[in-house]
Amino acid sequence: MFRPLALLLVLAATGAVAADNQDDHLSELGDVRVLHAWTTPPENGEVRIYLDIENNGDVGIRLIGAQVQGAGKAVVAGLDFRTEGMPSVEIGAFPVPAGSALQLAPMGPFLLIKGLDPVVGTSFDIDLEFDPLGQLEVHVDVEAEGTKEHPHAGHNH
Repeated sequence: MFRPLALLLVLAATGAVAADNQDDHLSELGDVRVLHAWTTPPENGEVRIYLDIENNGDVGIRLIGAQVQGAGKAVVAGLDFRTEGMPSVEIGAFPVPAGSALQLAPMGPFLLIKGLDPVVGTSFDIDLEFDPLGQLEVHVDVEAEGTKEHPHAGHNH
């Protein structure tokens, strides 16, 4: 009797850990889901944060910025492809229409923050600001330099 009970407890604990790890990749606020937030070490003092936003609601929303405790405000930005070196430029709020998704990605829009020095293999939290919903805390993984997508991209939550 003891061995099956011990095995059951081990399996239950393992499942709980797996669920907790998966939950780190998903944050929800009403009908909005944010998945797979990640970044790489800073380039030229800038940290670019990438993530997926799903708006499953009936009303459009706008991503208007974000805040990292101890580092300051992040802005929605993109690359200026017209300028040599493709510098980051602030683009302001970014709409996410009802029933649609938005991917913040290395060659698309992203969140830009200065004054943050994340280390590969660690993580931090960021508060996204959505109009009209308010703030949503999201867990951001720090991946190796040169990473082009979140390691869990493409699987369902």
